[in-house]
Amino acid sequence: MPWPTTPVTTTGMDADADNLPRSDILDLATKFNQLIAMRGVADGVCDLDGSGLVPVARIPAAIARLASPSLSGTPTAPTAAAGTNTIQVATTAFVRANDTRGKHDIPLPAGSLRPRDNNGCAPLSATSGATGQPDVPYLAFAATPAQYAGIAIRMPKGWDRGNVTASFQWRRASGTSAANVIWGMRAVAVSNGDSPAAAFGSAAVVTAAAELNADFALSGETGPCTIGGSPAAGDLVFFEFFRDADSTSPADTLTVDAWLTGVTLHYTTEANTDA
Repeated sequence: MPWPTTPVTTTGMDADADNLPRSDILDLATKFNQLIAMRGVADGVCDLDGSGLVPVARIPAAIARLASPSLSGTPTAPTAAAGTNTIQVATTAFVRANDTRGKHDIPLPAGSLRPRDNNGCAPLSATSGATGQPDVPYLAFAATPAQYAGIAIRMPKGWDRGNVTASFQWRRASGTSAANVIWGMRAVAVSNGDSPAAAFGSAAVVTAAAELNADFALSGETGPCTIGGSPAAGDLVFFEFFRDADSTSPADTLTVDAWLTGVTLHYTTEANTDA
């Protein structure tokens, strides 16, 4: 039967036509009029086949099919709860909320760092806490010359193998006058089969203002540190952290020891897991 292109009227319809009650005929006419009002399915472009169904070949291209729909514009859908793991459609909001790629931290307490054999800082020590207070471990870096402490870490597989930065948690040994310390880092990556006799990449530093009377100072981040070697997934990376006590531009102006309690390493991932 041809698809109607104009509204169906009920004028002159017999209540007994086709043995259908008049209410059914009126209901059918209403539904047809609603379908005609749907542009893209109306305009006489679709026919019903002998079974009363619309053949797929006659459905306009502008209509989204249930199987493999081709949508246009900006279609929307409900956003699933965080952590949902089903075949439900994922909106961009869901993807962003569950994407763990980006910047991550690796905390390195002073006790995990080893003073370098040449120009190393002092061995691990601690300020004893009063009853009910913590002992505070630290590595003491002298006012001159530049001194170093390091660690080797096998980096997470999700690391993007790019530059890293660091921030420092430290205190001054004594004093109250305004002063700055220049903290820095350098690193080199070693892959399976590589020699450990590898050169560090370029160093990165941050100027950190001292607080008063051995109170904690939490520095900002260094600039980007370029890792030496050819960083690859799963590499062992040697990090060295130092006080550039002899720096003049920018100047390290603290004339007493700087006590380092911890370093936070900041890196970027390109994968959601280390699988």
